[in-house]
Amino acid sequence: MAVKFAGDTPPTRNDWSTCDSRTYFFENINTIFTGIPKTGCSNWIEALLRAEGILTRKIKQERVEVVHGGLSSGNRIPHYLKRHENFTFPDPFSFTVIRNPWTRLISGYRDKLSEEKTLGVQMGAIKRNIIKQYRVGNNSENSGTSPTFREFCQVHSR
Repeated sequence: MAVKFAGDTPPTRNDWSTCDSRTYFFENINTIFTGIPKTGCSNWIEALLRAEGILTRKIKQERVEVVHGGLSSGNRIPHYLKRHENFTFPDPFSFTVIRNPWTRLISGYRDKLSEEKTLGVQMGAIKRNIIKQYRVGNNSENSGTSPTFREFCQVHSR
């Protein structure tokens, strides 16, 4: 969906000056992206850095956080505006990405609490607390050392 600005005029420099460090401008591709944590923003920033011509090498999955550091810091709107005092944005394409909250809930469980191989290795104290609060009985569904998805959802439905 295209967003129309008041009076069909693009935002001014002052409108963009209120952006925080999660909003990036990629001048070569005339694109503004606002990243929302846990929506794949690292992948989007990486793709935009490639399209911009800044990133030319492959980033290892375990090092993907580098796209949030020095590689993209010059593209963050607050930094960009400091370097380019009289700059006005030339009617850029602007977007953000959101994530289905149910998908995010499942992903959070799998990443932090599940017993799946290579996942759920974090949050030991939280795991024990959820089990202590929500585990009833000791049947086959909930006999593991990690909370079940149902127990995890009970925490988030309170």
